[in-house]
Amino acid sequence: MIDFERQGDVVVARPNVETIFEKETTEKIYKSITDELERKGGKKLVVDFEKVESFSSNFIGMLVGLKKKLKEKGGDLRICNLNDRLSEIAEVTQLNQILAIFGRLDKAIASFAK
Repeated sequence: MIDFERQGDVVVARPNVETIFEKETTEKIYKSITDELERKGGKKLVVDFEKVESFSSNFIGMLVGLKKKLKEKGGDLRICNLNDRLSEIAEVTQLNQILAIFGRLDKAIASFAK
């Protein structure tokens, strides 16, 4: 459901599902991410949406909650590789005002160095 890799001190999470609509899927992804961050001691997270076609408002809420949790620990969250549909959703829901969104993974990772 989700793959992880570490690039320096940044944890990269890649959901490998096309759609994230069901509450159960959102909860599984959230648990997987938080478990991985705890195991690795990670505070910097990039969620790469390269394989995701669409997601629900519940998932947006989960992303905002993750950002808050990471900020409390001195970290942050970036997202990248949104397709046109997801970019439009991010704009309409003003997610782009809350989360840093990047077109490419390398740019998202590099943004933590600033």
